[in-house]
Amino acid sequence: MNATEKPQGFLDEFWEQLEDADPLQLLDDLTEVVLEKGELTGDEIEDMVEFIFPLFSKFVRSLGNYSSPLDRSKKFLVNYSQCIEEVLVSFDGWLDLTQKSRTKIFGNLTSILAACGLPLLDKLFVDHKIELEFKKSTSVLTVEVRSGERGTLLDDIVFPSAGSDTYLTVPASFQEDDGGDHYSYVGALYQVRDMDALLPGNQNSFGGNNAVNSGLLSFSAKARTTINLTLPATLTFRNTRSPRSPPYEEIWRHIHDGEEPTFIPQTHRCTFWNFNASVWDTEGLREVSSDHDITVCQSNHLTNFAVLMSIHGYVRGCEVAAVSLHFAFLCAFTWMALEGWRLRNPTARKQEGRNEFRYYLAVGYAVPVGIVVITAGVAFGTGARGYGEGEFCWLSSPGYIWAFAVPVLLVVVANSIILFRVVDAVRRQKRNLSVMRRHQSGGTQLGSAMRVFSLTILLGCGWLLGVLQMEVSPIFAYFFVIVGCSQVREGSWAIQMFAVE
Repeated sequence: MNATEKPQGFLDEFWEQLEDADPLQLLDDLTEVVLEKGELTGDEIEDMVEFIFPLFSKFVRSLGNYSSPLDRSKKFLVNYSQCIEEVLVSFDGWLDLTQKSRTKIFGNLTSILAACGLPLLDKLFVDHKIELEFKKSTSVLTVEVRSGERGTLLDDIVFPSAGSDTYLTVPASFQEDDGGDHYSYVGALYQVRDMDALLPGNQNSFGGNNAVNSGLLSFSAKARTTINLTLPATLTFRNTRSPRSPPYEEIWRHIHDGEEPTFIPQTHRCTFWNFNASVWDTEGLREVSSDHDITVCQSNHLTNFAVLMSIHGYVRGCEVAAVSLHFAFLCAFTWMALEGWRLRNPTARKQEGRNEFRYYLAVGYAVPVGIVVITAGVAFGTGARGYGEGEFCWLSSPGYIWAFAVPVLLVVVANSIILFRVVDAVRRQKRNLSVMRRHQSGGTQLGSAMRVFSLTILLGCGWLLGVLQMEVSPIFAYFFVIVGCSQVREGSWAIQMFAVE
């Protein structure tokens, strides 16, 4: 940011006054205007961030002009926090900006407090022998600023000090690490609607499909000094997106009441925002622990921290298994369709020769190969990761699941129609039987029912129970397993019949 640049916008009047006006009074006026204005547009957000930096810098330079620098500093920080809060809550305005602009502007915003707040603390202590402690917290922003004489800080620093499920613990020994006769630090916790929209997780130094999964915790100590901590700082983050909203919720079904999702290890990574490269980086950080709700990290330096989550816990080897499963299931359903085709007319089966089996063999495997090749080509060709991304080695996006769902639905619906036609044909033939044969024994009637049940299983109609399992209740899973096991037996019989006939 350059204090000499004066962008055009709703702050034109303030830019004109910046050179000569009292910076504290100017910020008072700006705060009043922003509070009255309410929701800011993208351009107004950009103007605000560009203006606050030179305004804060001028206030630090003008500190000696005030009779009560401590009170004036606290008042300035109050107004500063209010303005930043209004910028953060105007999230729709952020979304009006391009992704590149959002990242640049938000990165500049997070650097203002350290770039100007730490020099303010140093100037107060060195020039006026004044220690400052300031705290302000809202739903989207927590700011804490503090300075004091070296060695007087006896306990570890916990930020935010008022308590939060995302916080930083810095050992009191950091006073010895930064040198000098005093300590100073500034902390800010940013908790916006979607941090990943501002500092994208995919913009990182280590690769992979990632998303920011926490608030942004910013903590800096001692101006113009890079501090390497002797004892590491501990960061505890509340995961914004928990596996309680599982990856497969987008793909196939919602999690059932009482069902615990499987946590995917190594999907959460501790990172910091590297201002020089404008990417998320991991240098000096390590993960201590991570579960469904909390991720704990340690760092040997202080900066802007957050947790990145590997989206759907993508595992490279899983994609091979996913492609194989897709092919195997499609083969199973294609053979179900072929069996249904053979049953479409009971008399037609007698006219089929042995060459028909070669035709069925070609269709039974060629169709699945074609579907899988097209799906895999699109998935891997576009980098969309349609296979193997999630808790399961399976199709892993709402779009690609239709490469399996559509063939299955077509087969089940078609075979259900064929089954009803076959049963109806048999029923009509029985009308021509004698009265005696129509009133057969209960055992023969039971046998007829079992044959109909076998046909239902063989033609894949039992997979409707799988849909009920996922969409209605997990109790249908028991029936689905029983029917599925029976289908294996009936399928083996069908293959033998194909070969014999």
